[in-house]
Amino acid sequence: MRTLVWQDALRIGHPRIDSEHERLVELAGRIEDLVGGRQSVDGIQRECGAFLDLLKSHCAFEETLLRKLPLSYVDRIDAHIFDHRFLIIHAEDLAERLCAGKRDIADLADLSKTVMRLMRELLVDDVELVGGLLREGKMELGSHLAPFAPLPITPTA
Repeated sequence: MRTLVWQDALRIGHPRIDSEHERLVELAGRIEDLVGGRQSVDGIQRECGAFLDLLKSHCAFEETLLRKLPLSYVDRIDAHIFDHRFLIIHAEDLAERLCAGKRDIADLADLSKTVMRLMRELLVDDVELVGGLLREGKMELGSHLAPFAPLPITPTA
């Protein structure tokens, strides 16, 4: 059973952010399934690479929107961006261990669980912070920014 599954309660009302959140949850779940099923590290590497690429792109986009907010939100924004960095560091650690040929599935499972927990916390925080700001009309949808184009899933080297 997956630690994290997509549900409508996680929607914040921004088409791109919601789409990327849903895709991140799916990729994270596939990684968890592969690690839990003791699949080959190569298969996990591909999913982890796709997850990490989308995560970095998503965080950068979201941070662009957040930085346009008034200075009165700076503490909440800084904390949220710190959480982004923390999640990315853990996801990068998982990817690096996979690329280094780390074959200890138990170790990978623990790290995968950490990534799932951080991802869940970040989604809940997004619903509260970003979703709240959108509902209050204090955050633009960002239609003036580059349109969303899903990242292709490519194997990591």
